[in-house]
Amino acid sequence: MSTRKMSGREVKLYVFDNENGKVIGGQQSGTFARTATGIDVTSKDTVGGYGESIPGQKAWTISGGGVFVDNDPAIALLEEKFDADENVNIGYTFDNGISYKGNATLTSFSIEAAHDGAVTVSYEFQGNGKPEKIMA
Repeated sequence: MSTRKMSGREVKLYVFDNENGKVIGGQQSGTFARTATGIDVTSKDTVGGYGESIPGQKAWTISGGGVFVDNDPAIALLEEKFDADENVNIGYTFDNGISYKGNATLTSFSIEAAHDGAVTVSYEFQGNGKPEKIMA
């Protein structure tokens, strides 16, 4: 197992049209986040004055953004899926071959155009079910 440190440039977000992955062009950031709610199980028997919890419902999101690339096929696919109220298959992929993939709902999709900067795009996906971890 490698212990090499990685650069953020080695991670890319993909959207899938059937089995073909398309890199979202112009990426500058990307986040894969997993969360779990805590279920409070504190009782009168709890010792030491601290609460107790157990894991509850889990969720995952992928978000990112970057420079808007005109005619980018991945952005076009996201626009198509968003307008059609359809989920997308998304991947958070490391250059070493490890990927997290799953089906997700595109919950936020914004294009920003400041008068003194580049046109940028941002997106957020809410995962459906457990994401698949693929090892190369």
